[in-house]
Amino acid sequence: MVTSLKMLSGADRLAKARPLMLKPGSYISRVTNKNAPYTLGFWLLSEGYSPFNPIHKLSKTSISGGGLDLGTTRDYAGLRGRFKSR
Repeated sequence: MVTSLKMLSGADRLAKARPLMLKPGSYISRVTNKNAPYTLGFWLLSEGYSPFNPIHKLSKTSISGGGLDLGTTRDYAGLRGRFKSR
């Protein structure tokens, strides 16, 4: 039986999450709201990243974005933790 992600709790969704193992470099993250009837946001970050540690802002990756209404796709690009919407 396939369970819709919107029927799962945050803890259940996190338990189903799989890490992305990427080599260092520049990437474009394309995020799409395909079927959520509300505005979405997201945050992808390096393991162990703390927003309260100023050194992590320079040495670890953090990509975030929002304003993804139903049917919206946005690209986020950057290098070494500095990302912007394209």
